Amino acid sequence: MCILHTKRFFIPCQPVTTTSTFLSAIASSLDVDITKGDPLKLIINTLRAENIPLMLVFDNAESFWFDYKIQPHARTILRHICSICTITLLLTIRGTERPNVTLWDPLPLLGPFTLPHARDVFLQIATDVEPDASLDNLLMMVDCVPLALSLLARRCQIMGESAASLCSRWEREHIELLKLGGVEADDNIDISIKLSLDSPLMRGNGNALRLLSVVSHFPAGISNEACSSMSLTDAELSAAEFLLRRLSLTYSPVSGWITTLEPIRAYMRQQDHLQVDDLHAIENWHVNLASTHGHHPDDAEFPLASGKLIVNNTNISFVLRSHIQQHRDLAVLANAILAFSAFLQWTRPNGDLLEMLLSASTNDLDRHVKARCLQRLGNILLLQNQHQKAQLKLEEAHLVFINIGDRLGAAQCLRSVGNILRVRNQYKEAWLKLEEAQLIFIDIGDRLGAAQCLRSLGNILRMQNQYEEARLKLEEARSIFIDTGDQLGAARCLQLLGTILRMQSQYEEALLKLEEARSIFVHIGDRRGVARCQENLGDTLRMQNQYEEARSVLEEARLIFIDLGDRLGTAHCLQRLGDILQMQDRYEEAQSKLEEARLIFIDISARLEVAQCLQSLAHILRVQNQHNEARLKLEEARLVFIDIGHRLGAAQCLQSLGDMLRVQNHYDEAQLKLEEARPIFIDIDDRVGAARCLQSLAHILEMQNQYEQAQLRLEEARSIFIDLGDQLAAAQCTERLDNIMRELSRDQAKLHSGCVP
Repeated sequence: MCILHTKRFFIPCQPVTTTSTFLSAIASSLDVDITKGDPLKLIINTLRAENIPLMLVFDNAESFWFDYKIQPHARTILRHICSICTITLLLTIRGTERPNVTLWDPLPLLGPFTLPHARDVFLQIATDVEPDASLDNLLMMVDCVPLALSLLARRCQIMGESAASLCSRWEREHIELLKLGGVEADDNIDISIKLSLDSPLMRGNGNALRLLSVVSHFPAGISNEACSSMSLTDAELSAAEFLLRRLSLTYSPVSGWITTLEPIRAYMRQQDHLQVDDLHAIENWHVNLASTHGHHPDDAEFPLASGKLIVNNTNISFVLRSHIQQHRDLAVLANAILAFSAFLQWTRPNGDLLEMLLSASTNDLDRHVKARCLQRLGNILLLQNQHQKAQLKLEEAHLVFINIGDRLGAAQCLRSVGNILRVRNQYKEAWLKLEEAQLIFIDIGDRLGAAQCLRSLGNILRMQNQYEEARLKLEEARSIFIDTGDQLGAARCLQLLGTILRMQSQYEEALLKLEEARSIFVHIGDRRGVARCQENLGDTLRMQNQYEEARSVLEEARLIFIDLGDRLGTAHCLQRLGDILQMQDRYEEAQSKLEEARLIFIDISARLEVAQCLQSLAHILRVQNQHNEARLKLEEARLVFIDIGHRLGAAQCLQSLGDMLRVQNHYDEAQLKLEEARPIFIDIDDRVGAARCLQSLAHILEMQNQYEQAQLRLEEARSIFIDLGDQLAAAQCTERLDNIMRELSRDQAKLHSGCVP
């Protein structure tokens, strides 16, 4: 049908309350006088008499279709109309139902806009508003519902309010912002919602209103499993849910879940239809879920428990927070919060509930529970890289555990403090704490705790480039983890062993260890472990010049870290991505990534990583011939490395400074730097670093025509590279040696010819 040549009639149905008023509405639009006979016959005859295509638009069709008194007669009327081949019907109706009067052409359901479309519509109305983050925030607050955003836009247009102001007001006023006055649905969203709630279908099923009230009370909606705690039979629940879906008052974002749009939620909360028994039943369901499903990732039940807690996470937090604010039985509530926080610690670390509980219950918790809360909060803060706050909480917990005679708790706190000191590069202090904790664990027969200390001690040795000693500690710890059935602990040891192999340029073996560790982390559902393995795998691929594969793996890791709120992990990925871009000569992009990473590292006091970023930025400046700026960065980095006792970093800075001075023909200064760096590399068993120093020293000697000494250094460097399996570096040495041999032959020829005195 060509719409341009179609005669159209608009039939408003909202006032329809009886069959006769329905017929009157149709007749009025068609200009039919129904006083002259049977209304239906007059209407049908009028329609048949038209010899061009007709379109009849029935607006608010739910008014007659959802009224069981009118519906049978309306069905007959519509079927008569549909029998006329020149007629097209278009019905607007609340809900998803297509009235069974004909075969309908499918049309997409009308729902919320996408964010870009919502933004466009809003700005068409409120033309002076800036399209910024505040506007997007506002639109998402009302779920991009067309009527809601239209009303907010009109408010901006009339009052000149900003989107940021309306965001703030929505937090306080909610549904009141969606009322512009008057009695028309277009000016007042609660009138529009009330039309659905007052429909005959809703009036005929009180359970539907009960269910909608519950769904609206909880910020994320509610699971079908939680609904089962209400005092309704399965049949009653099913009928209520079906009705709400039929009227588009609720929807299911995923299977087994019921939720509603934010304007409906805000309206229902204002009406306060929620029954106390329903609220308590569902709150208790969430508290019980939190209490019984806080598992360690190594538990067999963790994947299933984790799935349940993740989907109910928002509601559990909402319920527990409400109970704390109401000061409801905090001693009992503490166990649920501890269990739920344990789950959060392994998935999305968040200590807000523990902070609230400790602030609200100074005298309500016994000392042991308080110490456990402090301990768990400290461990979560450690994962969030808030090291100073974490240390204070753990030291406070440690004192409480000592006072109540809990040696296990005290040892666990010592171990965590040791790990904080390790992360902050305070290796000596960390070592003392970890050894003290290890002795307590051994004394009380806790092999697992002792193994965890061993792993941390091995990690400290790794950070200090004492690779063989580190490997021995980690292998010992891994053996205990395997023996005690702790897959998580064993996987973390594998990951660290893989990192050591990478640092020793044993890339294939490193990849095998890291892939094995990653598989275990995936199996037990430890996303942080997966991300760390991805990060290490990306590093290993980068060292093998597989840049695109490395970038892909690191981007995947970065997204996981962002989702977990792990700023240190996120910054590490940015740092490595910057290094890869640098290797690909994409210097501007590399600088951007490295600066972004450096700022995060500074903010979380990660001094080692700050120095490493300075190193990389110096290299970029150097290849761009900005030597003075590069030198300043390297000197700054070197001082940080020295201050934190990181000998490898300090040696690498010396080497880079030497190379830079060499390129600038400052041979004496360059030689001093390289000769200072080389013994450090030898002492920490970094043969690659030592060999590269030899290469650079040989180059300096060659430039000064000291060919025999250059030859000796190049031969030594080549021997190391061959031993390490670095064929490319060995070939470069061979090429330089050939040049030197030619120069030596030329000099000898000059001597024999008498050209050289």
